[in-house]
Amino acid sequence: MKRNISLRLFSLIFGIFSMGANAVTIIIPMRLLDQGLSYEKIGLAMSMLALGMLVIKPIIGRHVDRIGAKRYVIAALAVGSVDLYMMSVNSSPVIYILLNCIFGLCRGMFTSITSFYTVTVSDKTNLGNSFGDLIGISTLFTCLGGVIAGILYPFYDGTFALALIATIYFASVFVTLRWMPDTKAGDAMERGKQSFYYLLKEMKPQVYVFGLIVFLQQFTTGPLWNTFIPLHFYAVFAVSSTFVGILMSLDELIGSPTSFLAGKIADKISDRKFLSLSYFFAGIFGLILIFVRTPFSFMCLFLTCGIFVTCTQIVIPKSASGFMRSCNRGFEFAVISSCGGLGEWLGSILLGDLMKEFSVNYIVLVFFISYMILSTISFFTLSKN
Repeated sequence: MKRNISLRLFSLIFGIFSMGANAVTIIIPMRLLDQGLSYEKIGLAMSMLALGMLVIKPIIGRHVDRIGAKRYVIAALAVGSVDLYMMSVNSSPVIYILLNCIFGLCRGMFTSITSFYTVTVSDKTNLGNSFGDLIGISTLFTCLGGVIAGILYPFYDGTFALALIATIYFASVFVTLRWMPDTKAGDAMERGKQSFYYLLKEMKPQVYVFGLIVFLQQFTTGPLWNTFIPLHFYAVFAVSSTFVGILMSLDELIGSPTSFLAGKIADKISDRKFLSLSYFFAGIFGLILIFVRTPFSFMCLFLTCGIFVTCTQIVIPKSASGFMRSCNRGFEFAVISSCGGLGEWLGSILLGDLMKEFSVNYIVLVFFISYMILSTISFFTLSKN
């Protein structure tokens, strides 16, 4: 019971942080587009989120095994609060690059310990259900970020929205300090002497396979979900900022019950089968997006595609944890997550160039091809566990 309460409280705090991340990926691209910046420059600015995550994750992952997770959650919320306040009053594209990088550091600090904390406080025979609860509960709050961003964007280009979420972050610092249990793993002194090279060398090959999978997934999924799909609705379909915010919230809202259900399914069927099928159907529905021309049809297919993407987010950490050493689980989860950050950073830059020259359909085609590759890799390289 105590473990369930710890996980639910952590899921709530994670959802609050993700609420801010959701708002940033809606408000900042629309602000930059309204200022007349190209998709290429917008992609570059938003790629700084992934760059910040990429830089910090291996460092936090190494130390979380030794000193626990709580202090990093507090630091991410506190620094993120200040950063969001600064974003709310800024209008310079150059400053956005710096602020996005700082927010990416905070996001990387938080997300690098998410899977580690979940595995540590969960029953090992029920991991799928635990990850389903984590994402299911957190996405209920994450979707509020899109609603707040969409409704309040017309008021000084989202200034009030960012300031409001920054205040919620600040209040969450005290909630975390008071009620969130900390977690540690193993002998800190022994691991403190291990170099990055040693830690990487001792990782099982399957962990590197998951790193490759997450890299390929985030190369297209991150830029599409965080930047180009919202901008496609805002610029091409010419819908309001409120509609964009509600759309991205619907994706999160639908993802919540999907996560609870996927978590239960993940504990009952083969990880290999579940993951490969999720990638396959996500890619197919993504491909169909190319052929639709109305906002409603595009929205329905996008949300359906998101259901299968959500399923992959349940299976990957649950399956990967089985190949990790318990004494260095935080570091190994952080390595996998860093691969995703690298993929999202490169994807934001390279796909931004592609969007500038062509359209979102070409990025969706890359998404389809990458997900077919991911489906194949998952089926032929993962064990039948």
